[in-house]
Order: sequence, then C-alpha cells, then structure tokens
Amino acid sequence: MKTVLVISRYFPPMFDVGGKRAWRFAKYLPQHGWRAVVITDRLPQDRPLDESISIPADLEIVREYYPGWWSRPQNSGSDGTLAAPIETPRRPSPKLLPRLTRQLRLPLGNDLFLVPRFARMARAVARRSGAAAIFATSAPYSALVFGSAASRVTGLPLCLDLRDPWSLNFFQQGLPAWVRRAEQLLEGRLLAAADRVTFTSESTADAYRALYPSIPRDRIRCITNSFDPAMRPTPAPHAEGCFTVMHFGNVYGRRTLAPLLQGLGGLRRRSVPGSERVRLVNLGRITRDDLELAGRLGISDQLSSRPFVPYQEGLGVLASADLQLLLGYADETLFLPAKLFDYLMTGVPILCIAPESELTRIVSTTGAGAACDPADVEGIERALERALAPSGLLGGRRPGERAISQYSAPETAKQLAELLDDMVAGSRRGA
Repeated sequence: MKTVLVISRYFPPMFDVGGKRAWRFAKYLPQHGWRAVVITDRLPQDRPLDESISIPADLEIVREYYPGWWSRPQNSGSDGTLAAPIETPRRPSPKLLPRLTRQLRLPLGNDLFLVPRFARMARAVARRSGAAAIFATSAPYSALVFGSAASRVTGLPLCLDLRDPWSLNFFQQGLPAWVRRAEQLLEGRLLAAADRVTFTSESTADAYRALYPSIPRDRIRCITNSFDPAMRPTPAPHAEGCFTVMHFGNVYGRRTLAPLLQGLGGLRRRSVPGSERVRLVNLGRITRDDLELAGRLGISDQLSSRPFVPYQEGLGVLASADLQLLLGYADETLFLPAKLFDYLMTGVPILCIAPESELTRIVSTTGAGAACDPADVEGIERALERALAPSGLLGGRRPGERAISQYSAPETAKQLAELLDDMVAGSRRGA
C-alpha cells in the first residue's frame, strides 16, 4: 500500500463542499493500492459540523493547514449554514481609502507568508508516513503553492488539482489588474513544475492546454467529481399536493434562480394547470436579488430557502423532489457543479439551465434530464410544463446505473490511483 499526502484546506466534517472531493478520494483510494494522509485545516469552532459523513477510522488526518494562531480568511457569502440571503456585490467604492486598500491586496492574500512553515510541517508528515507522492487540491489556490513547496523539500512527485479554474475563473475579474497578472504568472510556473495537473472537467483541461501550450498535453488530465454510491439515499414520500423543484447549494455570483423564476412566473400568468402547485426550494443561501424578483413576479409564496443540512439528509431531500434544478454560471462553460453527480445518483429528473457545454452534454448523454439556455425563458416554461405532466420531464424514464457508473467515487479514485502510479513510475525513471 503506497501513501499519498493529500493537501486540502477543507475536509469533513466541515460543511464546505470543497472538502468532499478529497474525502471521496481518501475513502476509495485504498481499493486501488493507495492510502491517503490528509493535511487539512482545524475544525471551525463557530460553525456547525456535518457528522453524517463517515470518515474511515484508519484515515490519518493532520489538521495543521493553518497554524492555530493564524487569522483564517473567511467568506461569509459561501457559508450555507447561514440563513440570511446573499447581498449582490455592487461596484467598488469610488472613495480613495477603499480603492487603495483594494489595490494593496496581495496575490493569494496573506497565505504566501506561511509557505516556509507549511513546507517544514509537510516534510515531517511525509517522512513519518512514508509518502510516495503529493496531491494538492484547490481552492484556495494557496494549496497549490503549499503543495509545490512540499514537493520541493521532499523530492516527491506532485499532482496539482484545480477543482475550479484559477486564472480563467470569472471571479478573478474582481481583483486588481496587477494581482490578476501576478497570479497568472504564478499559476503558469506552478503548473509547469508539477508532474501532473488535474481538472474536474474536460473543457477546463482543454482550456488550460491552450493557455499553456508548453506543458505536455498528457500531463494535464481530467478527473471529474463524483458521487459516493454508499450514500445513495432512500427516497422520502413526496409532499402531498406540491410539485417540488429542488436546488442543492448556494446561489451566488453569476449563478441565479432568475431564469427558473421567470419561467415559473410565465406559467402562472398563463394559468397553466398545476403551476400553482410548484414549490422551488433551495437548500443553501440565495441572493436578495432573486427574492426581490420572485416578489415582482408574484410568486414569492412558491420560493423558499433553507440553510445547509447534513449531507446525508440533503441527499434524501433531493431524492424526494419531483425535479432537480441544476444551474450553470450564466455564460461560463468551464464549470461542472459538483452537485451534478449527487443529482445523477438520486435518479430524480434534472432540469439543467446552462448554455450548451460539457455540463448540458452530460445531462443529455446520461438521459438524466433536459437542458435549456438561460436566455430561453419560453423553453424553460415548456420544460416545466412537461415536468408537470403525468409522464414527467423524461416520460417516465430514469438513467440506468451503467450510464452514471463512470461518475462514481470508486471509479474516479481508480483514475487517480492510476495517475499516481504513472507519476511515481515516471519519477523513478527520471531519477
């Protein structure tokens, strides 16, 4: 059994969705000849924990990603355990002091000051555990810097894993221009030095191959997110008299409920039979803009949101829905929301609202649902009408296990194990 040092700021029982990818790998890698030793952050003292996720008893977890005295960066907007709606960011303040503060923001924040400390700590963990490779997953993107530093001081081969794109991420547009340039320069150097780079979608991997043509194409790989078949939920009874459309997760940034709300408002205006029974439920936070839009459309009574619930409970809620809502990020196509794979596992029909992309192709090729462009409000209305019909959105069909098995956690862990084997073998040949 070989050992891989997994660097991930987030890890269960934290609620943060970013930790679930590392957790699934750590759980299933032993089936393929690798055990994980995880370096992650300490558990928060001021937020609830998700105790529904089972962590293998023999998994070694080192919660020293940040030192205890360090002020951890917080993002209250992504904390789905809160009930308050997310306020839509407005333009930066024109006042001098906020503008100067924004321009003085450091690339990667203050995490760069911790690189030497992290490298020393990771080297001690790697020596103690007999690690043969390092796998560092972001975000935060500081995890990639930490992973690279750990690789340099240990001499171990390195895989950098980007759950979301970095320089190609639309969130980067909110940073000062000099910070964006500095971070892209850093990104290029980190990826070029890594033995392997993994992304969660083929479209993102292709975009990075084009962005950095000097990196050998086969060094950049795609390993998608996945679902854990051991957590497949038992559907609960449907709510009597309601048709429930469920969205799992926070709504923020360019992700918005607006297209679905507009479609639902159109059904109500046309008095489509059954439209008054539709209830759109969001498990997570929604924006104040979406709440106000529902009010203007006269459908506030059909929209509700709840804070995050434990993962296993959330999967059960999904399985009891009549329709699962899957939202893209406006016109962005380099993202595969991790919830897609939980949706596939439940088997409940999916209404995907996103531009034509890898996301919509997966929904289509698996037979899991239907896709509509966000601007096609009439198409969204027609899809909702089909969903309300007795035969449902998919005419009574459900995707078979064969169609979705490639996205199961045992399968993606196998892909990572093969990549690690190849990486270590290549490192030995180079030595």
